[in-house]
Amino acid sequence: MPGTVGDLDVPLEYFLTTKDDEWCENAYGLSYLRNGASSRKEYCEEGSSSGLTCFHNQICPECDDNFCVARNVAFDVNAEKHFSLDCKLKDWGDKIDAPTNIINFRKYMFETGPKETFRSFIKNITHPAQGQLEAAKKSCASHQRKKEYTILFKRDGTNEKGSHPWHGLMELFSLYLTIDILRSGSNPEFGEVDFDNTQVVLLDPFPDGLFYSLWGMFAKKPIIHLSEFTKQIASGEKCLDNVILPLPGAANPMWKGDWRPKPCTHSALLDTWVNRLTDHYNVSTTTRAPDAPVTVTFIDRPKRRRLHDQDALLESLRRRFPTVEIRALNMRDMDMRQRIQVAAETDVLVGVHGSGLTFSMFQPKGSSVVEIQPEGFKHFGFRNLANLRQQRYFRAHASLDRGMNWQKTVEVTLEERRFELLMESAVQSVLHRGVVHSDVI
Repeated sequence: MPGTVGDLDVPLEYFLTTKDDEWCENAYGLSYLRNGASSRKEYCEEGSSSGLTCFHNQICPECDDNFCVARNVAFDVNAEKHFSLDCKLKDWGDKIDAPTNIINFRKYMFETGPKETFRSFIKNITHPAQGQLEAAKKSCASHQRKKEYTILFKRDGTNEKGSHPWHGLMELFSLYLTIDILRSGSNPEFGEVDFDNTQVVLLDPFPDGLFYSLWGMFAKKPIIHLSEFTKQIASGEKCLDNVILPLPGAANPMWKGDWRPKPCTHSALLDTWVNRLTDHYNVSTTTRAPDAPVTVTFIDRPKRRRLHDQDALLESLRRRFPTVEIRALNMRDMDMRQRIQVAAETDVLVGVHGSGLTFSMFQPKGSSVVEIQPEGFKHFGFRNLANLRQQRYFRAHASLDRGMNWQKTVEVTLEERRFELLMESAVQSVLHRGVVHSDVI
């Protein structure tokens, strides 16, 4: 029986799509959004003037991830914890479909995520003090809802400049997944029309950082820190229509199981994320010219985990591949758009293990990723990322400075012959990709 594509009747076999196994689809495919959207639970009893809706996803036994949307949230400038709800939590008892209790929400590293937001910024919702519910109810009693959204996000601050590529991009990716789930259900909480009425409030004291503009992709009101937000509330109290407590960076499915190799080879989530960022930064991803040389980009790390005798190794590589463009770049000297553009133009991205390899996600499909890991260290995060982007991945281990651990070592050493063999494998793997048609030998 045929199906229809436009005005063309074709056999149903043409409608088959390439899919990974169920776990991969639940973690990296549209099932992640579908499962999240269908998990919604209302936490407040009827009669509460505030509302609290939470969603969850669980793609592995130890990773039950939750995010929430609160409605009619009172904000008090003068209170130690500025936010409060008139919400008497439901008693779920022993019901099979009972959601995760707020006190059992997952705890994330660097004190991030909804549980930490409830603990540090919202007045006690599990055991409210006498009069707290009435005070919150009074603050919102005469409020006319306008369908405005406030996103409360605490960044993890792993980089003093707010610019750690992996941590920062995973946080933003998690926010985008939160919004996409809210937009995906049969009764969506959030629509594109709401972008103009949405504001991100950063709960941490960290600098704006490299990715600051990305916080505004789904929130068109000015991005603001909590300290600035409080100064804007002249009356001392305010009622907020909707407050979103998003998934933190550590809840991102791309950060799950990175100490084990995964068989997953496709990700609608990751591809959409990459496309959004290349569009946002207006990065050119045009098809290469047939006569363009293969481009190798080596990530220069000037401080820690630098490759010993790096310049000599790269010069030897240039002699081995005279028609290949080989460049060493320090990405710390570039802005976000430049980093993504470099990756988009790179056939072979090479680096000692570190956050610079995060940008491999922006390389073309069919390109190569080369990771040099310190000895004794086996991490599969960038390998799994390469698989999801249909890239080829190559790894080798290098020795450390004596007495140093892998994070603090100044240099790692890879013998010239081993480096050459590693790079030969990666370069030759792209010589017949797409329009490239160089001889392998």
